[in-house]
Amino acid sequence: MSTSGAWRMAWCAAMIFAAGPAAAAEGPWRAADQPELKQALEKAPVLKVESLGEPARGVNVWERWLVPNPDGKTWDVLQIYFKEYYGPTWLHAVDLGTGQVKKQRLADGHQFYLSGRALGFDGKYYIATPSRRTWSMDMFVYDPATNTLEERGEIVPGLGGEVRPLVVGPDGRIYGTGTRGNQVGLYIYDPKVGKVVKDFGPVGPRHPNGAWSRYVMGVDDTHAYIASGMVPAWYLVAVNLETGEEKVLLESPTERVMDIIERFPGALARVPQGEGAPDKEYWLYHGEAIPRTSGTPPWPKKASPWDKAVPKPEVYFDQIDPDAEGNAVLWYRSRDDANAEKEKASRGTAANTKLEQLGWKSVRLEAIETYPHRISLLALLPDGRLFSGGEDYVGSFIFDPRTGRATLLGRNQGIAPYTHIVYGDKLYSSGYPGGPLYVFDPARP
Repeated sequence: MSTSGAWRMAWCAAMIFAAGPAAAAEGPWRAADQPELKQALEKAPVLKVESLGEPARGVNVWERWLVPNPDGKTWDVLQIYFKEYYGPTWLHAVDLGTGQVKKQRLADGHQFYLSGRALGFDGKYYIATPSRRTWSMDMFVYDPATNTLEERGEIVPGLGGEVRPLVVGPDGRIYGTGTRGNQVGLYIYDPKVGKVVKDFGPVGPRHPNGAWSRYVMGVDDTHAYIASGMVPAWYLVAVNLETGEEKVLLESPTERVMDIIERFPGALARVPQGEGAPDKEYWLYHGEAIPRTSGTPPWPKKASPWDKAVPKPEVYFDQIDPDAEGNAVLWYRSRDDANAEKEKASRGTAANTKLEQLGWKSVRLEAIETYPHRISLLALLPDGRLFSGGEDYVGSFIFDPRTGRATLLGRNQGIAPYTHIVYGDKLYSSGYPGGPLYVFDPARP
């Protein structure tokens, strides 16, 4: 039933109750004949409407990655701008070594914000995410030497899933997972030959409502480690890379989520316990879950691809949202500059708080694509303005019909466009189903 239909039904019910018992005693209600109604409708004038234009524009900005440059001395910031989950998606590759920004339209039909990602020993950044058209895993590769992203197409038919982590192994190959129906999957991608060299198919327990992996998987020189969930529980599955033999190492309590933490060239598992009990942690090594008793892992230390670079820079993203002209600013400083300025601040010798004088540098991003926002449910505020929950990438905004201007209140506030009610001088808004109730004071936006 539509919202308007439900409203009319509720109104009719209210009128019946208002009429009282006497009305009900008069017998069933009958529609009155209105022979002139058809003619009146045919002659009714067409209502004229006026478009007020686009009240607000915006774009999702929350996804970004840092990739070291080939010289190991500087980094690239890969800022992802996307309208909706499956696109349009744009990459603004910011080279902090040169200050250059390269803009690139990415393939539609892919959820880059949920992609699996791993830095290879060749210095390239590998990204895997299923295609909406085929629901098979596709591979993309970012080359920091050219600041461009290459699409390599389908690599694993029939492997999809909501999450699809990647991890680089000590052998230099890329290991990935995803979902195959009611089980998780596992495959090995070899960057040297540019293709999947082994697909293990579905692995691990079956889940009645479909299987999920976690956001991180692990691998050592003999086994891959995947979290398989979620109903009735989460399981830690170890797969022998040579034979394909698999076994469940750990199980979480019902509906409690376990996590895998990458610790190259191995991994660590964190498993929740019962109510009030602390989590337990296990080193994952050579197909076994070894209780963690110290900070020293049981495997020999080995340099990862990340170890070739200087520490990640400190990056300030609060001005990465594009303005009305599609421009934004990215601020950054090296870790050495950040530590030096923090030391000055601790001694009270920092001269001022201007970003430039605290070691920060800026890069300007231009011609960022923005999109008009669909307006969700409107609520009339006491002063005549209109409130809307907007969408994820615009958040809530207030529109003033007298000036034709919209004022953005913030993005991704967790307020979904379900219900807005004004009571007194405040507005109340429902969140996502099962979520909290929000109250908003229009006098203090």
